[in-house]
Amino acid sequence: DHQTVLCTLPTPLLPEMRKRGIDELVNERPEAVITDDYFHFWRGMEPDQWLRTLIDAHGRYNAHVADFCRRTGTPLIDLADFMRPRSYEEAPLDFFDVCHLRPRAYPKVAGFISGELQKILPAAPPSIADWRPPAREPVAVAAEDLRENIYPLW
Repeated sequence: DHQTVLCTLPTPLLPEMRKRGIDELVNERPEAVITDDYFHFWRGMEPDQWLRTLIDAHGRYNAHVADFCRRTGTPLIDLADFMRPRSYEEAPLDFFDVCHLRPRAYPKVAGFISGELQKILPAAPPSIADWRPPAREPVAVAAEDLRENIYPLW
């Protein structure tokens, strides 16, 4: 048996960015690094073309996940709310683009999720003493042609 838990998707995008954009926050200088101060929109995508669309789509997605969880009784961990920047200027603190966390934010996220799971999961784990894996018929698997996955080292 298992417990399904869903999370909303975090982002540094804020509603005010619809008008303000993110140009003031972008830092793609050669010395910038993702662990500290590098920040850009999203790989190869133009903010002027995609920012408003992405903000709207992100909001709809998280609203859908929250509504699904409410209707089905599925536990929800609202990671989007937890990671929402407090201000426009703080948007790049935990993110190096509009969807990827900086590695320094991992312990913060792990601590939050751990605390939320403690509220959701039973205090004592279920016993697995009498558990046995289901019997399965052997499945023939075709050999993978690895030649397509070999790259020269240059």
